[in-house]
Amino acid sequence: MGVKLWINRNKIYLSIYIGGKRWRESTGLTVSPNKEQNKAVMDMAEILRSKKEASLVAISSGLIDPAFVKITLFEYVKKESEGKSKKHPLIKGFKWLEKLTQDIKMSSITSKWFEDYQRALLEKTGLAAKTCENYASALRALFKKAVRDGVIVKDPSDGVKHIPCPESIKEFLMPEDIRKLAAEPIGGILGADVKKAFLFACCTGLRISDLKSLRWGGVSFEKKTLTKIQQKTKRAVYLPIKDEAIAFLNLLAEENPNRTDEDFIFPHVATTGTNMNQYLIEWGKRAGVRQKIGWHLARHTHATLLLESGADLYTVQKLLGHTKISTTAQYTQVTDRKKKEAIDLLPDYGIVTDTEKEI
Repeated sequence: MGVKLWINRNKIYLSIYIGGKRWRESTGLTVSPNKEQNKAVMDMAEILRSKKEASLVAISSGLIDPAFVKITLFEYVKKESEGKSKKHPLIKGFKWLEKLTQDIKMSSITSKWFEDYQRALLEKTGLAAKTCENYASALRALFKKAVRDGVIVKDPSDGVKHIPCPESIKEFLMPEDIRKLAAEPIGGILGADVKKAFLFACCTGLRISDLKSLRWGGVSFEKKTLTKIQQKTKRAVYLPIKDEAIAFLNLLAEENPNRTDEDFIFPHVATTGTNMNQYLIEWGKRAGVRQKIGWHLARHTHATLLLESGADLYTVQKLLGHTKISTTAQYTQVTDRKKKEAIDLLPDYGIVTDTEKEI
């Protein structure tokens, strides 16, 4: 029995050997070209490796509570659902889990079981494919955590294909739309902060979770960068930002001359318990913008306009903090201007002239 680190195409995996069987599990980490950052990445990979090896030893030696190892799927889902929103796909999908399957020990779940469950979701629930995929993905995440917790040795969803979903068109704003929004006020202290945060997100591609955690200590006006820990991936990201965004931050800094490094850049957005979507929707309508305004639209806008401006996929991937380039590639479907420019580069074939001669 053993666990080793294995690197393939800059991705770091755990290579696991136990009982005559070998398989690999992704660590979610990527080798960095920056030597200093790569040392931190490899240190984290080694921690994951040692934790995995320790959990395997504990399971095989009976050091982990047998009751925990023998926990059933329903019990584990309920345990991991504690504290989560009622809208979380793990909780919303649980009723279908109960309807479509029998309770089963976590250790008894196989890849075939998971394949059958995905098929049942699609064929017996009447739910949209995207919804089925969301519920199945919640289980995938649960299995990965179960492996980390030592509840199971191998992730049964590993290698099972995802539920195919129709590709959705990602909306985005054109620069003239952003200018319309910038010219349209939103009333109230929170509304004003929502407007500032959204416009800044259009310039940087930050998620709402990242905007909420953004502090002045992460801004370097000299280097024109933001340093932050992404809330979704928990990774440190160093973002170069455009001059316009720096000028925008300068204006906000002038409004708050007594700020400290620990202060939030968008304090009302960061601390409110109010649903801010209605602010965005009404603001967009008043500004005459066709798209339904939401926080992720700003991120889509930043990604798409970067690609339309000639940035390559790999660079955009790093700027957005995506772990997979396939996630970034979704934004290429809407870059119509680049498609048209590519078509316009084609030479004339002379078909009009030749046709005229025949006539």
